[in-house]
This record gives sequence, C-alpha cells and structure tokens, in this order.
Amino acid sequence: MLAACGGGSGGSVSPSSNTTPPPADPPVEVGRALLRPAPLQTAGKSGGTALAEVPLGSRLGDLASFARLAFQVQFYHPSDGVAETNWDEFLQYGMYSVASRPAAEPLATRLSALFSTMAPALRLDPDASPATLPDGRALVAWYHRGYVDRLEPYDPEQAYENVRKLLDRNSLEMPTQGPTRSHARYRLGDIEVELPLVQVWRNEHSVPASRGFEPPAGVQLAVHVTDPYLCLTVAAKAWGTLRHFFPYFPDLPQLDWEAELAPLLKACDAPAAERPESLFQAMRLALTKLQDNHVGLTPLDLNRPAQGRLPLRFDRIEGRATVSLARADFTDVKVGDELLSINGVSSSDWLAREMPKTLRNPHLGFAAALNAATLAPKDSLVSMEFRDANGQVYERQLRANQGSDIIVEGAQALLFPGKPLTYWLDADTLYVNLSDMLPEQRQSVEAEMDKARAWVLDLRRYPKTFALNQTLARFAAGQIRALPMNMVQPFDPTQPPRRLPELQNAEASKKLKGPVIALCAAQSQSFNEHMLGFAQSAGIPLIGERTSGANGDMTSIRLSQNPAFNLTFTGLEVRRHDGSGFHARGLQPDIVMPRSTQSLRQGSDEVLMAAHAWVRERLPR
Repeated sequence: MLAACGGGSGGSVSPSSNTTPPPADPPVEVGRALLRPAPLQTAGKSGGTALAEVPLGSRLGDLASFARLAFQVQFYHPSDGVAETNWDEFLQYGMYSVASRPAAEPLATRLSALFSTMAPALRLDPDASPATLPDGRALVAWYHRGYVDRLEPYDPEQAYENVRKLLDRNSLEMPTQGPTRSHARYRLGDIEVELPLVQVWRNEHSVPASRGFEPPAGVQLAVHVTDPYLCLTVAAKAWGTLRHFFPYFPDLPQLDWEAELAPLLKACDAPAAERPESLFQAMRLALTKLQDNHVGLTPLDLNRPAQGRLPLRFDRIEGRATVSLARADFTDVKVGDELLSINGVSSSDWLAREMPKTLRNPHLGFAAALNAATLAPKDSLVSMEFRDANGQVYERQLRANQGSDIIVEGAQALLFPGKPLTYWLDADTLYVNLSDMLPEQRQSVEAEMDKARAWVLDLRRYPKTFALNQTLARFAAGQIRALPMNMVQPFDPTQPPRRLPELQNAEASKKLKGPVIALCAAQSQSFNEHMLGFAQSAGIPLIGERTSGANGDMTSIRLSQNPAFNLTFTGLEVRRHDGSGFHARGLQPDIVMPRSTQSLRQGSDEVLMAAHAWVRERLPR
C-alpha cells in the first residue's frame, strides 16, 4: 500500500513505503490520454417532479462550501465516476440537497453522501491514519493545460486540454507528469478534506470502482435560471472554473476571489422573476474585477425591450469624456465635443457607477462605461449635455435608433482603417500597413519594403496573418521571439498551478537596415499585442498609447445550455519580455503619443506624422 502523510495541507506521497510494483503488473502506458465518456443528460426530460424551493438565506455559507468542494473533486479527483458525471446536473441537485438538509444533520454527512458514488475514496473529517492507495504500478490523474469545458468535444489539436492520463507509480514525484503526491489534505471551513489526486488504474478502470451521478428517480431538473438551483449552478460554475484556471490572480493582489463566491450565490436568493437579472448584474461586478478584456458574458434571456444605439461613440481623449464618432448624417453634436451629463447624471458620476461592471480593465473601461449610455430602449430619448470647442454648453435629446455596429465603427475609426498596404511618406520612407496584410500579399509588400531606407509600420489594428512576424524578423540581426507565454497547469487544489512555457520564434534570412518604428494604440489587443511583442523583440520602438493588456488564447465556459449562457476569459498567461506583468498593463510604447482633441476634430493622424518625423531625423544625411 502507498501512504500519504497526514495533517494540515501537507499530505504527500511517501514513495519509500513501497516503490516496487508487483511482478504481475504490465508496463504502464505513461501519458496515455483516456477518452472522456459522454456525460449523462437528464435535465429537461419530460416527467418527474421539480425540486422544491426552500429558503436559501441561512444556507448560503453551506452552499459555498459545497461549491468549493465540488470543483476540487471535479478538477482533481481522477475517478471514473467523476469523469462520467454531468457536473451541471450534479451541481443543481447538490445545491438543492445541501439547502434542504435538516438542521440537525452535519454538513459533512450530507456532502459525503452526495459524493459517495462518484468519489468513494474521498474522505471528509477523516481519522488521523494516513491515506493509502491499493497496490498497482499504473496510476491515473487529471492532466490540465488550461481549461476546456467538458461539454465541448475533445480535440487533441486544441490549445487547451483537460483529460485523465496514466502515470507510472515510480514517477509520481516528477513535477511535469502530474500531481507530486497521492492525496491533498486540507480544511474546508469546519470540515477536514482528504482528496485523492491519483488513483490506481486496473483493467481500464480506476480503483476503487465508482460511477457517475444520476439524479434520483422521479426528479425533474430545471432548464432555466429562474430556478434557484440552476441559478446557483451557473454562479458556482463561473466562479469555480475561474478559481482554478484563470492565470492572472498573482497579478491582481488586491482581488480576493474567494470572497466573490458569496455575493454570486446570494444573487440567486432573489424572487424568481428577478433572478436572471440579479445573477447577470452580480456576475458583471465580479468579472470586471478580473480586469480581463477578453471576458465576455453572453446575456441571459432577460426579457428586456428591444435596444437601440445613439448615433455617437465616446472615448477618453485628453482625460475627458469626448465624442469620438458621430454618424455622417447626424450634425447636432460634433466630434471632439465633451460629454458633461447623461439624463442629468454628470459624466464623472456615470463613470463611477458604470465602470465597476463593464467587464473591462480601467484602461478600456472608461470608454466602455461611457458607451453603455448609448444603449437604450429602441427609439427612446436620452438627454445629454455637451461642451463644444468654444466652451459653450448645450443640451440635446438623442434618439436610440441605431444598430450596435456604431460602437465597433467608432473604435476602428480611431485607428484610421482603410489605408493602403503601402505608400511613400517621402522619397525614402515607406508606410506599411502590416495590420491589413494578407498572407498572399506578403511577398509584394516586402518587395516594396526593399526599396525604402526608412519604415513606419502600422500595427494599431488586429492583424490578419501570423506570417507578419517573419516580416518583422527582417529588422533583427537574428531570431525574434514572442512575448513569454505560460500554460496554466493546476494539479493540486492546495498548491499554485504550474506554469508550462509556450515558445514561439521567427527568423528571416533577408534583412533590412535603417530607421523603423511601429504604431500601437490603446485598442491594440490580443493577437495585435502578440505581434507588437515580436516587434519589440526585433528592437523596433513603439509609438502611440499603452496597449489593452489582454493577450493569450481565449477559452469559454458553457454556464447553461437553455438558454445559452457562456463566459469567455483569457486562459494563457502572457508576460512582458522583461518578465514583468502584462495583464491589464499591456505594452508601454517607447514614445507615448495619445490622440488629442484637436487631431480628433481635424481627422488628422498625428501619431503617424510623429512617427514619420522620428524616422526622418534618424536617416543618414
């Protein structure tokens, strides 16, 4: 038997107890991924009785404990039963079971009963004896590379992976293979938990035998978040998945994510008709604290009236709320005018109220909060007060009758779309629109670049090809590299996840020499920032504004299926080239050049003009 040391959170494998496998054990197929069984589906099937609603208020603390344990079991306990379980259904029934248990019944008793069939080796409030594993050389453990929702089909080619894999018992302490101990022992409130992190694998099954959760006969599980237990499931799934897989908690020391679970669950204690809106607003508040500009929250079916947009977009220009785009046929308000109030609420008070729920970091949250004011019931009127270029204050009643595309158009308008791929700024200096270059255009663009002595590279917008990193490599003496990236690998709920480096490099044989600079913007994000990182590695200075600070492959959580309710977030950790934090900080340009109100009114590209002047000064005379 293999034992784990007991006490506190330090339970670990004691490999010296018996590291010699029985002679009959066959060789272990180390690293073999086990196919995920299809989760059982029962929710929404006809027949059965809905779970009775009970008051939640006094049980919210117990529900939080159940949620924490459920995700520790789901993500770290590698039994067949855990792998087979439909966790959306288990969470829903488990929330009901915990909320409705008799007051005299200890919480640990109810939790043990809930997990007994899927995780029979899980021990709650165990005695002091160390945990043991049956004899056997082959072990199974969860292997995580980021997060993939279990309701998504398994794809071995995708960036992220959550599968069970086989381990050799003798290599259990190797940190790159999986857990470094057989059990984790820790406290969950007043309950001591002993959670198996590995199990013996024998005859194509985990040992001890287990089976997936199935709702009791005659139970009808809910399919809409007006139901309190499905609401609790959605709230817990969002919180729990992020708790174990969001890569940037170390960069957010001011955020106590553990404390965010309680208000999310409490949102489900609202009356049934108000429950979806209550949950949606609570999730917006919690998720904005992640400062992840990749976060997206597909709205619930909130039965709101049809929405329209005002014919304007706002952005922060010179620190003020400013009109950055107005429809060409709308002349009542001018680009560059300052927004002073919205329906009698000052712009500063509006920002203080809306920025905490924009799902954006403060860098982009300012504009997102302002543009929330442009969304209103279709054809309704919104009263706004402005200050024009002459300092005159005026008021307008604006009708919400536009499509949402004006917000996207406005963001792009700040980045001067539609420029040709190349044009000459002077006899020596070539402007190159790398953002819009397609793979098949690279050869002709680079042929034009070969004729220049200086270059201004426009990387303010989302690029259309990965191949441009090879174009950027032409300005470096050797190989260039991407911003440092790390895959998040959690193997133990009591330990920080490991970081697995992901390397990307590029090199070009034909080189270019001469003054070069690249343009960046506050809206430059994700793959855009990835390419700017290659530019930095090539030694190309950046000019413009600090970038978004959201890079790394996105992943999604399917929170509910009916109605569809999904959450996206950044699943890969990215850092700056010097190892400092990138999240919510982005890339700092070498030459800071924000947009000015004057250039906005004139429609002039002052960043491009400054970049042109910079390279001209450095051309040999």
